[in-house]
This record gives sequence, structure tokens and C-alpha cells, in this order.
Amino acid sequence: MKLLFADKNLQTAKRLMDSIDPEQLGISAVQAAETASQVLQSIGTQEVDILVLSAELADGSELLRRIREINIRTVVILYARKVNVESIRRVMRFHIFDFLSFPISPEALNETLQAAVEEARLQQRIQHFYRSIASIRQVNRRIFWDRLLSGDNSVLNEQSYSTVGSDREYNENALFRLCLLSLADGTEMPPSWKSYALFNVFGEVITECGFSQEITIPLQDHDWCCVLRCGDEENAAALESMLERINAFVHKELGAWLNCYYSGEVTLPTAYAEYKKLMICFEDDVTSRGAVYSTETYPLREIPYVKPPLREWSLLLTFRRTEDILFHIYTHLDHLVAGGNLNAAYLQTLRIDIIQILQTALTEKQISWYDFFKSSRYDLLNRNVQRSVDHTIRFLEYIIRNAIEYLKQLDETQSAVGRVKEYIDTHFNEDITRSDMAQIVFLNPDYLARIFKAETGQSLGAYVKERRIFEAKRLLAETNIQVKEIALRVGYDNSSYFSHVFHQYTGVTPYAYRRQKAKK
Repeated sequence: MKLLFADKNLQTAKRLMDSIDPEQLGISAVQAAETASQVLQSIGTQEVDILVLSAELADGSELLRRIREINIRTVVILYARKVNVESIRRVMRFHIFDFLSFPISPEALNETLQAAVEEARLQQRIQHFYRSIASIRQVNRRIFWDRLLSGDNSVLNEQSYSTVGSDREYNENALFRLCLLSLADGTEMPPSWKSYALFNVFGEVITECGFSQEITIPLQDHDWCCVLRCGDEENAAALESMLERINAFVHKELGAWLNCYYSGEVTLPTAYAEYKKLMICFEDDVTSRGAVYSTETYPLREIPYVKPPLREWSLLLTFRRTEDILFHIYTHLDHLVAGGNLNAAYLQTLRIDIIQILQTALTEKQISWYDFFKSSRYDLLNRNVQRSVDHTIRFLEYIIRNAIEYLKQLDETQSAVGRVKEYIDTHFNEDITRSDMAQIVFLNPDYLARIFKAETGQSLGAYVKERRIFEAKRLLAETNIQVKEIALRVGYDNSSYFSHVFHQYTGVTPYAYRRQKAKK
């Protein structure tokens, strides 16, 4: 509980402060002020619960009016050296809790403050209650619009309307506008602070422009659907001007761009149909940076797909010319964007064609596309690939660079069999399977087994056993480690089975082999 004494004569305020017992009153902080600006600053920044204010400092009703604009629940006690009935009548409308006149005895001040503390606590409970109601309504609105925009018309009944309205009840004639917002800054994922800054400004601007924000529904990373309640004088030009203003802020202050798509006026029964139109425009637009479109002005059209020089790109892939392939793709996309001949459908078809070229090259090496690109990085890029041409370029660059780099390794360094042998040499003491080894080189397990046998003359399992026995022989000859421990060190949990395998490969038991080496 915070208490503020305010008087033009600061000494008077301090004398009043000295005549009370804050701890007994349940007051945690007591301060003094001598100017109107200090009073307003304290109320605005510290949420003063009780204000004891001199009539001379109040100087009529202007200060009280500004106090009420900042905080309606502050309990105000007014005191004066001379009581003027007319002055009292004028300030009554500002919810003055009590009046005191000089001389003010400590008993009278403490008694008045005790009652003011109880009133302040009541105001706190009321405020908490209203916050709870507002929070419940916010949740109800979120559920209502989530269901409505997903096509669930069962929410359109009288009972639903009564639980979601804000200051005005919902009904079939209530008018709204839907706005889809998409934030980007050229990076893979804009930082969260940019989204936070955007919606701070968004809330301020729409309020200034006379709009009411009902709810904001996240769609995916940095995309949202905002539901706006239409005002009496709202029109499309005002809405577009407001979105342009927000867009200018995003570009200048955040170093990003915001694409905005908005609907015409909709009622609750027509909201879902209009939302689908918005989503079509939003998903089709892969080239805009900082655009503002309505469903009526967005240039939605079919663009015939003209196949790019895929044979040339495939040949460049054969020669592992990474930069040349990417240059041709970038140039092709730039040409399409400049001519206005690129949309989501075109971009998707082009992406599929490029993926097929890469898949063919990997398949020739018996490399599994699924195993090769099984990573969270790939999943993230693939999930966002349709958001824009920038996201598609980022995705294509990732898969092209990684695929060609691995193909170069296979061409220029060791074979897949060599990589598997190297893996076995360092992991023979682990429980490794054929599938584990196949994943190392992104090959099908059966195919790996065939080429391994063809190149080495023995199976994968036989090579693993041979490598283990080789290490076991070294340990038996050079150390005094028990046979049971050696079995564990080379990958066998069962020492009896280890002895059986060892005998198969050497013709003697581990104990006999150690004795032979000891004699030599």
C-alpha cells in the first residue's frame, strides 16, 4: 500500500507524514510531493494507492481530472485551510473519498487514513476481479475465433455470443475486419523482440485510429491473424492507411518488412468464408516485401509454368559445380520476380523439379534422401519453404550445398566401404548393427552389405568379428587383463560366446592363445 502527501508547502506535507504510523495503518511506502507534475509522475509510475492532497495544490479540478485519467482507483483525500462549499461541489465528480480542514489533528488524520486503506483494499479487489473477468473473456474470444475460423459454425449461437463480447456484445450484425500479418527481415527467423515491438506499436496505432482489437491468433512463425472490431466511422481507406503507417515503422525502426492482407467488413456468419479468401492471397504471395493488400486488390492469377533449363542444371550437378547451379537458380528466380511471374504454385513446381535432380544424383550413389536429410535443420527449412521466395532460396541452397559436398567426398576421398571400415575400426567395441553402419553413409542396408562383400570379400558381420578378434589377440598377448574383461572391451557381453568366436577364428581358446604367446 503506497501513500502520497502533496502540498505546495512541502513542510506541511512532511508534518502530516510525521503524525501517522504507517506500519499500524498497513502502509508500506510514504512519500511527499510539492508540485502537480511530481504528483502525476508518482501516480503514473508507482501506482499510488492513497493521495492526501491540498486544495491549494489541486487548484480547482484540472489536477484531479488528470489524476483520474491516469488511475481511476487512487483514493483521494482532499484537505483545505478554508472550506468552500462551491469548490467542494465542483470536485465531487472526481470521486473524492473524504475532506479534511485545518487544523488537522493526528487522530482525525489516522482515522481517515484507516478508512482510506480499507477503501484502497476494496479497490484492489475490484480491480483484480475485473482483470479476472477480462482474462476469462480474452480466453473465450480466443477459443471462439479459433473455432469460427476453422469452419466450426456450431459456435454461432446466442450462448456463444454472450460469453465472448468485450464492451459490446456479439451478435450476427456485429462487423469485423480480418487482417493477416506476416513479418520477415531476410533472416531465417526474425528475433522475438521484433514481434514484441511490432505488436506494441500495432496496439497503439489501431487505438489512435479508432479501431478495436478483439483478438490476435498466431498462425505460424511470425504470421498472425488479427480480428478488428469495426467502429461507426471505420472505412477501408482508414484501415489501409493505418497498416501503411505500421509498415513504415517496421521498415524504419525494425529493419524488417510486414506484409498485410485485410478483408472487407464481415459479420460472424461470413467470417470463415472471408478468412479462406485471405489465406489464399496470403499463401499465394511469395514475392512481396512490405505490401498492403485487401482481398479485392490482391492480384490473384494463374501463372503457367515454364520449365527452366533443367538438363543444363543437371549437367552442372554432374560436374559438382555448386556455385554455378545456385547462380543459375538465383538468376532464374530474379527474372520471374521482376516480371511478376512468380507465385506459390509456380515456386512449388520449380522446387520439386530441383529436388528430383538432386534425388537422381544421390540415388545413383545408392544414397537415401530420407536418411541424408534427416535433421532438425532440414525440417525447419522445409516447414517454412513456401512462405516466400527468400525461404525457398534458403532451402534450395541448403540441400544443394550439402548434397554436392557429400557427392564430392565420395568422388574425391574414400569410398562408402572405406568410411564404413573406418567407423568399424573405431566402434568395434560397441553394439553396432548393419542399419547403424548404413546410416553413416546414407545407403540402404542391403545395398551396403552387397558392395561391402564385393569390395572386401567378406560380410559386414565377419569384418566386425575379425576386427574384434584382432584387438582381443593384442590384449591377450600384451596385458594381464582377465579374459572376461577383454570380452567386454571388444564388444561381447557373454565371455562364453566370445571364447566360441575366438576359437572359430584362431583355432584355440583365449586362455590357450595367451599361454602360447607367454611361452614365445
